[in-house]
Amino acid sequence: MKKLEAAMNPTRLSRAPLAIASVLLIGLASVDAQAFARGDEPVALEQARTEILEERLLDVGIQLFDPGLPEDEYERYKLEDEGIYTDVRKAEARYFPMQLKSALQTSGFWGAVRLVPASHVVDLRVGGRIRKSNGKHLELDIIAVDVQGKEWIEKTYKAEADPLAYVDGEGRPEPFQSLYNRIANDLHDASRKMDTEDVQRVRRIAELRFANYLAPSAFGDYLSEKKSKFK
Repeated sequence: MKKLEAAMNPTRLSRAPLAIASVLLIGLASVDAQAFARGDEPVALEQARTEILEERLLDVGIQLFDPGLPEDEYERYKLEDEGIYTDVRKAEARYFPMQLKSALQTSGFWGAVRLVPASHVVDLRVGGRIRKSNGKHLELDIIAVDVQGKEWIEKTYKAEADPLAYVDGEGRPEPFQSLYNRIANDLHDASRKMDTEDVQRVRRIAELRFANYLAPSAFGDYLSEKKSKFK
């Protein structure tokens, strides 16, 4: 997990369209579902049952994931023998954050949820790295850190695809929806430990960090930083 912090920094990704990831899934759709062992038990997404007060909502920024590819081009080429293709993996590094974004938005526990660059100041930042992705199994290293520098999550999530996702027909589920749901549920569990004052502190620091970015001479004295922690 030592490399996980690197997922919170800008990653050089190709401009391969998201359609590549879709092509991967569509290509697998013709695979006989019996070729897959039974997937993990489904995990339901926790959703807000009542409207949450605006002052309790934190905004979330999700960075494009690290595709988990070696830097050496020759090493990347050798991965093709294992069925790991650079363009597909880079497209997945864009596709998986979008699915997580959708889960967080659907839960109703958050304010704005966006895909953001590393330089963007946001209440809660989520980054990730692909450890394994082959259509049947998915493993993601996920880290979530709030604007104070407080770590919420640093964890590896693993899932086996829902076999129904690869059966021809309408209404096929997202193969790894349960994995995205687990991440969203864990983030919600972490947020429930915060009282209203904690939430307001995070939001104030986000505002001040953004103001300091725009006008450091005017707002620099309002924040202190020590070992990447802000007060």
